[in-house]
Amino acid sequence: MTHTIADDTLTVQIPGDVLSTTVEGVRQEVSTLLALPTVKLGCISRLQLDLQRAKMIDSAGVNLLVGLVRACQTANLKLGVIVSSRVVHRTLLFTRLDRHVDIKTTEDAAKSPVPVPA
Repeated sequence: MTHTIADDTLTVQIPGDVLSTTVEGVRQEVSTLLALPTVKLGCISRLQLDLQRAKMIDSAGVNLLVGLVRACQTANLKLGVIVSSRVVHRTLLFTRLDRHVDIKTTEDAAKSPVPVPA
């Protein structure tokens, strides 16, 4: 897992799927990053998760994102996610995380429309 800080955004690149077998490592890494002085001092206003390499996300991954929504609200950060997989994009829309997370898709995810639940 890699991360970069540019302008006021902390971007964390997730190396693959966000599943029950990988979610704890992601949770620990992001928690460590959110505790950095740069974040604590308010120099960062946005956490961006790069999920472009993720082809799947399960309930543990969704739970991770819900926890990050709460952590970001507490830290006064905006949360964004970049996805390329239609499956991941559809899951985020189906669980209505798009109401709390700024979701950006790459062209792969945007090629065919994904119905938004009513």
